[in-house]
Amino acid sequence: MDWKIRDVYKDEIRDNFLVTASRKKVWQVELELLQELDRICRRHGITYFADYGTLLGAVRHGGFIPWDDDIDVVMLRPDYEKFRSIAMEEVKAPLFLQSTYTDGFISAFSKLRHSQTSAIEFPDNASINQGIFIDIFPLDGVADGTARQDRLFRIKLELWRTVMDADNLRQDLQAGADFCLTRNLLARLLKLSRLERFAEFERFCLNHFAEAERLNFITDSFLGRDTHVQRKYYEEVAYLPFEGIKIPVPGDYHSVLRCRYGDYMQRIRGGSDHEGIILSADIPYREFLAADKK
Repeated sequence: MDWKIRDVYKDEIRDNFLVTASRKKVWQVELELLQELDRICRRHGITYFADYGTLLGAVRHGGFIPWDDDIDVVMLRPDYEKFRSIAMEEVKAPLFLQSTYTDGFISAFSKLRHSQTSAIEFPDNASINQGIFIDIFPLDGVADGTARQDRLFRIKLELWRTVMDADNLRQDLQAGADFCLTRNLLARLLKLSRLERFAEFERFCLNHFAEAERLNFITDSFLGRDTHVQRKYYEEVAYLPFEGIKIPVPGDYHSVLRCRYGDYMQRIRGGSDHEGIILSADIPYREFLAADKK
């Protein structure tokens, strides 16, 4: 496959929207990142799927949504854990796998980045990688109205709170609030490092993945975003055209898109999820951040 954006150095009109050469150069970097992810997954038998706006773009536009600027993929939790473990060894500079375990901040998902480019989200933080990226989301079991899955979801939320809401959790413990986990266990968890608590959260998600039928990127569910999908939608892999290549998508991608977007064929031109990010395919983020301080 030729992972190339056509006429990358020329502006063009797509769906009555001006796609600049600068945007297409960002897209090209993202395709190269996807190519590396695809290489690793094929080599190690890992399944991934285009999802969210990338899946929508594949179905509706045969490529990127013209007014969007990112690539999103998902993996079921077991594949996500396998990929992250392998990719930490496989990915070589200037590419970088950014996760909680590699770059100094807590994140429920990972990013594959290109360190010789810029996607500046945090201009005052030069300590983390801020190259152009693709997002890699794990899908986990979420509440589904059954006693078992609803209880497991509550436990996942309690474990997540030990990581992201520890101070308020301590106050709730002192106030005698009810939890699924025992008070002694929560107290012991809170004595661990934040990274160890995060690892416990992910371990619990992995250990209980096999019994889940309703899935989501779990922090979306924690925030009340009703974008869950069914495991059965991902039982098969289909392939759809995307910028001249074929990318893997959920076998029942129509159902996935209906869950995500409702009437997904209706074109609603909006901003990217990455509005406000400074993007450059030409300037390494370290150079940009250093110049910004002068």
